[in-house]
Amino acid sequence: MTDMPSVCLLNHRGFAMMGDVTFRRSDTDGASVMAISFGEREATMPLGSLQREFGIPDDSPDGRMLALIAESLDYVAGLRLGDPLPAEVTSGEASWEPKSQHRQSAEQRLQMQLVAWLGRNGGSGNLGDIGSDAGQRASIQTALNQAAIAIGVANAAAVLPLIASIAGELAYIEALRDSLLKRIEGMVESGATLGVGWRGDSTRLDTLKQVRRLSKVALEQVALRFDQIDAQTSEIIATLSNVDAQRVFIRSNRDWLHRSWRAWDPVLAGWRPPPYQLDDGAWKLLGRTYHFLAARFMPVTEWRGFVANHSKRESLKAANVLRW
Repeated sequence: MTDMPSVCLLNHRGFAMMGDVTFRRSDTDGASVMAISFGEREATMPLGSLQREFGIPDDSPDGRMLALIAESLDYVAGLRLGDPLPAEVTSGEASWEPKSQHRQSAEQRLQMQLVAWLGRNGGSGNLGDIGSDAGQRASIQTALNQAAIAIGVANAAAVLPLIASIAGELAYIEALRDSLLKRIEGMVESGATLGVGWRGDSTRLDTLKQVRRLSKVALEQVALRFDQIDAQTSEIIATLSNVDAQRVFIRSNRDWLHRSWRAWDPVLAGWRPPPYQLDDGAWKLLGRTYHFLAARFMPVTEWRGFVANHSKRESLKAANVLRW
């Protein structure tokens, strides 16, 4: 879209009258809100309510900007007027960068798939340590030559940019595999061994059991997303023949995983290093983890009971936050 704005700007004079405002997610329900500080207190207003209050149509410049702000909050913690919108919203690129090791991992994965394809089609595919010796490099070159024929490009040199393009997209998936999937796996492993054989009060025992159960459910769901990406991109010739479609697919999943990582990161940070005994710190961590998992992975009927039980003991709103 050529007229896509790149900066967070709103023209309605009401915004100028409010001074320095921040757009962020609500701490209580995750809704997109505008926040204004009043000393030690803060007032927040949902963007939908704000739009109705100011009479801003959806198809007006400010209406479209408010929608972009809400979308942007999937990728950044907050926005102020004048801030650049995240690249995910404006161009489809990522607003963060994977490490070089993740790019190398993605490239090696594609190289292995290419040599494996050659082997399945009558070539001498070698699935050893790609690039470690002249014979394996020769296998890759042969695979590139055959791939050029299969996808209808001029020569092996024309295949390389296609591989580089896909590897550049998959590097983000490899980064998220490390920062999200492997960390959830580590949490599940730690939770499985924490307090084995412990027989304390029933409430704490239930929390421990629920964290173990729900963390396994969470791991299965996140792992499934990576499995789907791997399966979609495993057929190297089909991937190289449809680079544009594959890019759209990978980026959609990249953004979903990155949003998941942003939600998970504060919880997973508490599990490194993992607790080794059920002390007060471990119980606090288990309580935070339970609340996080229950809201996302508990069946609806169980979740209603969980909310009803906990709302009797805990205030769901922060004391220093006003809602308009």
